[in-house]
Amino acid sequence: MFEAARPTATEAMGEVVLTHLNSYGPATRRDIAWWAGVGLTPVDQALKALGEQVVRLLGPGGRTYLDVAEPPRGGTTDPGLRLLPEFDGLFLGYEGPGRTRFVDSAGLTRLWAKVNGLFAPSVLDDGRVVASWKTITKGRRHDIEVTMLPGCARITVDRFAAPVAAVEAALGIAITDVRVRHGIS
Repeated sequence: MFEAARPTATEAMGEVVLTHLNSYGPATRRDIAWWAGVGLTPVDQALKALGEQVVRLLGPGGRTYLDVAEPPRGGTTDPGLRLLPEFDGLFLGYEGPGRTRFVDSAGLTRLWAKVNGLFAPSVLDDGRVVASWKTITKGRRHDIEVTMLPGCARITVDRFAAPVAAVEAALGIAITDVRVRHGIS
């Protein structure tokens, strides 16, 4: 019986690296290692083996970011204001310090309960996390309450029309009202 050759550990890790970068890139090698649950050595070996399939970019703070040389086709531009769920890939794809690409450290502290690893549902606007949100249900009424992070400009309720429609479709409910409030400093 013919048995296909199994990939080496480095080849298998190379697939993990490419999967991460296709989904979350650009990212640091620490982001990849954190996400994959491995140390830096297997990631570095895979990056070496991948060669020119991965490009290195200079990012904020002088950090080196990695990305695929040939990005996946079919991507879109910034989708605008979005209501992100708990455990959204925006936070899960990056190690702790890497998350400050999207929210400052004070905002991250408000959104992430380190004790149990839970992330609050978040509002993404113009590539930055600017608020948390939650549904409030009373009887048959379903409202969304948005709490702005300190230092973030208040978002007008009218900007939530499309994201609320997406939540309604995903959860199979009708949202009655959206309230936006300033966060507690």
